[in-house]
Amino acid sequence: MATTAAGAPASAKPSPGRWHGDDLPSWLSPMLVKELRQGLQSGAFSMTFTALQGGLALLMTVWIVTAAESGAGQFFRGLFWFLFTVSSTMILPLRGLLAIRSEEVGQTFDLLRLTRLGSTQIVVGKWIAIMAQVVLVAIAVLPYVVLQYFLGGYGVIGDMTAIGCLVVVAGLVTAAALMASTQPPAIRGLVISLGSIVLSWGVPVIGMSGGFLPSMTPGGLGLLALATAPLTVVLLEYAIAAIAPRAENHAVRKRLLALGLVGIAFLAWWGIVLLGGSAIALSTWNELVWPAFSAWVIVALVGVGETLGDPVPLRAIHEPFARFPALAMLLTPGWATGTLFLLLLGALFLVFAQAFAAQLGGDARITIPAYSPIVLAAVLFPIPFTRLFATPRLRAVIYGLVSLMTILPVLYLWQTNRFRPSLTLQVLEFVALLFPWPSLMMIGDPRVNPGLGYVEGLFPIITTLLVWLPLLPAWRAELLRAWQRAAACRTARGSVAPRTAP
Repeated sequence: MATTAAGAPASAKPSPGRWHGDDLPSWLSPMLVKELRQGLQSGAFSMTFTALQGGLALLMTVWIVTAAESGAGQFFRGLFWFLFTVSSTMILPLRGLLAIRSEEVGQTFDLLRLTRLGSTQIVVGKWIAIMAQVVLVAIAVLPYVVLQYFLGGYGVIGDMTAIGCLVVVAGLVTAAALMASTQPPAIRGLVISLGSIVLSWGVPVIGMSGGFLPSMTPGGLGLLALATAPLTVVLLEYAIAAIAPRAENHAVRKRLLALGLVGIAFLAWWGIVLLGGSAIALSTWNELVWPAFSAWVIVALVGVGETLGDPVPLRAIHEPFARFPALAMLLTPGWATGTLFLLLLGALFLVFAQAFAAQLGGDARITIPAYSPIVLAAVLFPIPFTRLFATPRLRAVIYGLVSLMTILPVLYLWQTNRFRPSLTLQVLEFVALLFPWPSLMMIGDPRVNPGLGYVEGLFPIITTLLVWLPLLPAWRAELLRAWQRAAACRTARGSVAPRTAP
């Protein structure tokens, strides 16, 4: 038998599970391998990588030549962070805006669906591929970090922590870009415009500061990752759901993720309790409140998003809940089940607010529990208006417009700084306080008419109940249908569960 030079049989084949170093390992996702090869060979990555390396090499050369000049180090250090920030948080992550769109334009998306790759593998593979390029760029600038230590005595650990912070931000921007790539051109253009405004303001401020990013501690990096990771996962999940078949129940993932974020908020509050509550240092307090606050904001966004969809009466959606039909009223797609889930989140929020206020003590023990129901009412108030429209995207626009319209009277009163000078403005002030968001905005404002104090707490809740009253029969009927579809899956056959309510 023929053998190789090493004495092994020539016919012996390499094990498929081992990586022999000549190519990407076989255990990687095919989607990840495809995106990595295309991304690393693309002109956008090679040009960005080459331009960054050339710019940093020139920058360090000039820095070495002018090292004796006063203030030169801080100036060139600012340029270093600016170049790296633009490359890592703008140029490379924003390539995700065309990640899904390019598959549709190239007519390769249907081919991907014919493979065994699921929607999760497609989106996550694209995200990991872009992040791998960001990490590669981050590793490539590490020699310049070490060089700055010898030129100006800047800390290597602080600079590496700052690079880690930018990589975390890049992950969030990439997820947002992938989510935007699954939306229609109008929404994608709006996201691009808003993102450009935010990044064009934030990137120069962060980059040219030269000292803000390196001041981050490893603990701050961990809290930044803890605060942004849930939002990154939520954005990726919405991108996955946008390209997934109707038979996939992504409502379970979103809602369980929201419950997980509630757990993060409770853990952050419990950390405050363990550290002594109001007696702990202000910096530690802010670091613990930050993840809790961001978790509740994301929970509210997920909860509202779940109320904008329509029920999917497919057997594949309801069959997993056949043994426990009651769970179908919480974890199946639909505006009614989403509203019930939002009420569950609201109840948990009231418990959290009560416990948090008790720990703070003082006036917070009274004000936070008193105003928390108004927060829940503000989230629920626009939902009945969204049911007048057909598509989830249009409902989302209506939800935002209704909330904005209730706020406009308060903004007018603030702009003119005219509270109680005339009967017309007094009426406008009274009408504004009938709605939840204006009541929250005007809490504690000394310019508000003291005689309207009773309106702030009670009337917004009554207004929300009146708006919801016509929708309650349809909401109850839809919940009953969700329960019956799941219960009927025990014996029903076919692809569609019964739609009629008992």
